Amino acid sequence: LNLGNVYGCLGDVEKKRDMLVRSLRIKQREYGPEHVEVAKALVSLGNAYGDLGMLEEQRDLLERALRIQRRHFGPDHRELLSSLTGLSTLYDRLRDIPRKRDLLDQSLRIMESSFGPRHYNVGIILAALAEAHGELGDLERKCELLERSLGIIEEKFGPEHHNVAVYLAEIAQTYDRLGRAARRDELILRAREIEEAHLARRDAEREAADEDSGGS
Repeated sequence: LNLGNVYGCLGDVEKKRDMLVRSLRIKQREYGPEHVEVAKALVSLGNAYGDLGMLEEQRDLLERALRIQRRHFGPDHRELLSSLTGLSTLYDRLRDIPRKRDLLDQSLRIMESSFGPRHYNVGIILAALAEAHGELGDLERKCELLERSLGIIEEKFGPEHHNVAVYLAEIAQTYDRLGRAARRDELILRAREIEEAHLARRDAEREAADEDSGGS
């Protein structure tokens, strides 16, 4: 696979794809078509097709790789996470949102069982899954997932961090679409207070830096 990746680094994606096709054939002869090493080659080749804009070909290869990994590791193993999240991103590009949602839901279950329900990456998956539910029109579920994600983000960065304000604004926008004005206003107010405090700290740091440079 290394030579194919070298061509990719040089910008020759078609040559990279051709080398990865050859590598896949070799691995299939050496290990058999259902070996986990073949799955790795399928992922590399699939991503090369993605770089060429051939998304359906990429999808087929990544789905085949995922099936092999499930048989090899089991359906709930953390080794599946990279393939599940990669495929969810691809289905987002293909605008197959139900499939994107299902893959993210599987990712969430594995992430929670592997790392615990309060892990930072669980928060990231929750936010992505919330987006999928929102795209499918399930705003209540979107709010529920975003609220859970918000709690994890607050634990990671602290309740006054700029990232928390971003989440608050997104949740507020969703509550607005649901017609729940009181909760919307509560979240907007808190987001505004965080942003104002953030700007005040930044201005104070700039003033302090200017004073230091002026006195040196």
